[in-house]
Amino acid sequence: MEPDHGEFEQFFTAEYDAVLRSVEAITGNREFAVDATQDGFIRAHLHWETIRNYDAPAAWVRRAAINASRDRERSERRRRGREVAAMAPED
Repeated sequence: MEPDHGEFEQFFTAEYDAVLRSVEAITGNREFAVDATQDGFIRAHLHWETIRNYDAPAAWVRRAAINASRDRERSERRRRGREVAAMAPED
């Protein structure tokens, strides 16, 4: 069955700002929140035929976006740790 892109587009338009605000409030980082929200909606689009039938598809997107933001934050911490270790003087 071909996905209904119009339905997803309406969902995206209606829910994007609320999901973004939630993720930004949780992360405290606008840049991570924007990227994570986009990631959440991309995942939702990929699984739209299933998610569209959920009682609260926006909650699914919000959770996916929060998880994505946490993944990005962990990656950023690891990257910073590697940079600090690389710059540390050798004993």
